Amino acid sequence: MYFKEGESLGLIRGHVANGLFESQEQIDNLNAGAPSGLYQSSLTSPGDVYYADLDGDGEVSSSASGLMLQILVALNLIFLEVLIPT
Repeated sequence: MYFKEGESLGLIRGHVANGLFESQEQIDNLNAGAPSGLYQSSLTSPGDVYYADLDGDGEVSSSASGLMLQILVALNLIFLEVLIPT
């Protein structure tokens, strides 16, 4: 979780977990399809958290994770509006 200067207070960024890496072969296959050659990190090993590629660019990026959480924040606000109408 992290915050970016200049963004709305309360906007929380982070990655969405997609399970755990089960093998080095799984990591190698994802790295082979990543534009930079790394799907997630050079330190990734079996048993590590497998983060989702939310924007479909072949690697885990902070901009995609932020977008996902912005959507979730908006949904929470809509939910609160339903519970507590103004």
